[in-house]
Amino acid sequence: MKISIDNDIATSVAWHNGQANSHWRVNYDDGVVEHGSSGSPLFDYNHKIIGQLHGNQNYNHSLTYCEQPIGEYGRFDVSWNNGLAPFLDPNNTGAITINTIKKPYISGPSNICSQGTFSIKNASDLPPYTRYEWTHSSNLTYVSGQNTTQYKVNAPNYSSDAWVQAKILYPVGNVTPFGVPSATDTIFLDGHYDTIPLPKKYFTIGLGATTGNEISDCPPLEGFFYELGLYAFSRNYYSWK
Repeated sequence: MKISIDNDIATSVAWHNGQANSHWRVNYDDGVVEHGSSGSPLFDYNHKIIGQLHGNQNYNHSLTYCEQPIGEYGRFDVSWNNGLAPFLDPNNTGAITINTIKKPYISGPSNICSQGTFSIKNASDLPPYTRYEWTHSSNLTYVSGQNTTQYKVNAPNYSSDAWVQAKILYPVGNVTPFGVPSATDTIFLDGHYDTIPLPKKYFTIGLGATTGNEISDCPPLEGFFYELGLYAFSRNYYSWK
């Protein structure tokens, strides 16, 4: 079972002879805790994480899982005061709850002509002073947007496949900008940047590399044949090969 449910109030306990009230003990009404699920979250009725699974210190190997549906979770508030705070509240805002963020991803066109603009969605959920490092396939030319959430590139004058990618550099600990944040003027005070690479955003230029470069411009030819004449529109020029 992927989700176990307890309808009662969790009990605050110690882990063996360790710190008092460092864990939540849960006796599930529906479901169990299985081996290999250590670190899984314990949610409250507001769907917020209040603990991470440590185990069951009274587990009896002679009994089945279903006969002992108990899990003991390290209390999140205790973990917060023992090392989590600098990671989840690097700017020391004093917030006591926080919502999860939406996963950032790269959005942009699936086909471009002479130029394309790509952006990182859900970046507003990321912490202040987050930075962005963009890269692109070798057939593209950089225009603007390095270290921002929008990146613009020029395309070559031939059909091909291409990609752009961004790495998110988010601050951990006390990272204080000096003046206007840029790639060269940040002072690190007990902090650093961690990196999360986003999946590449693939797209085509013109008709793409698989077409044999029959037409060397775009948008794709829109037109029709009428008797012996070719009528085309919505393009700057076209050439047959």
